[in-house]
Amino acid sequence: MAYIIGILSTKGGVGKSSIARALAVAISSSGYRVRLCDLDIAQTTTVDWYRRRLQSGGDSLASVEIFRTVDEALKNTVDMLPNFDAIILDTPGRSSVDTYKLAQAAHLIIQPTSGTLDDLTPAVRLFHELKAKGIPYEKMVFALNRITTEAEASQALEYIRRTGYDVLDGIIQDKAGYKMAQNMGRTLLETNFPTLNETVDELMGNIIKRLTKQTSL
Repeated sequence: MAYIIGILSTKGGVGKSSIARALAVAISSSGYRVRLCDLDIAQTTTVDWYRRRLQSGGDSLASVEIFRTVDEALKNTVDMLPNFDAIILDTPGRSSVDTYKLAQAAHLIIQPTSGTLDDLTPAVRLFHELKAKGIPYEKMVFALNRITTEAEASQALEYIRRTGYDVLDGIIQDKAGYKMAQNMGRTLLETNFPTLNETVDELMGNIIKRLTKQTSL
């Protein structure tokens, strides 16, 4: 079976696509066949990024495609099994019926957030809504992204932990090196700065560990 990872948020600009791309490359580099699904048909940023990646000679993934809905993405993927080991769904920056469908289908749900209350408050609210609808607590985890200072990171960690949800180790700072890498079709793991890569490698490793607790990937 293929293992499904949903990257979601009610907010745009929190780094869903950045984390989805890096995770796809991290899992692929371990020898797994990964399908990366871009569900934002208005922006198509992940598909555009992948074109840049191929044009610049970056390593390819098994599949990077646009889908209109979660149902469409999963139906197309299931029809093609066992070609894929992992499916990563990069969702638009809004909550919808599809959010719940993805939460039901996914083995792991990752919600990126910055340390601002403008991002943290709706992020926690979304997980509360999913939990109230029966989504297991163990499926849901936060990733801190675009953090500017240690104080911001500490405050965000405290805020989230008071709500009872888990936060992945590996806090991604708001650095120009990450933006430059993605402009060139690379991921957060593939910047020109080893220390930046190490932080993201820690986060990706913890995501994969978390997934293996839920599955047998």
